[in-house]
Amino acid sequence: MSAESRRTRLQWARRHGVRRSRACGTDPVAWVAGKRTLRHGAPSGWLRHCSRWTKDGRPFAIVGWPVKLTAEDYAELDTLNARGFDVVVSWAPSWHGSGEARVVTVRRGP
Repeated sequence: MSAESRRTRLQWARRHGVRRSRACGTDPVAWVAGKRTLRHGAPSGWLRHCSRWTKDGRPFAIVGWPVKLTAEDYAELDTLNARGFDVVVSWAPSWHGSGEARVVTVRRGP
């Protein structure tokens, strides 16, 4: 990761008051919902390059940097939104390279 990418990620974390989680092995969506469900297989689609973030020691968000989003990805994100998750798909300065990239942020709803 370049120094610029690290700086961009750190600025995002400070802006949201979050810390990167070291949690792994559980399904990322279940994790952000506060549940423990084992993940089967490697992350794909919108979960590619996924990181998990905590706030006040509790799951706060998952952030994915997919290369592209498929119809299935959008359907899954719509379902998460309907289940009360805060889902944002946008373009932002990349954490994994230079320039802008697509980013998907999923947070637990209120």
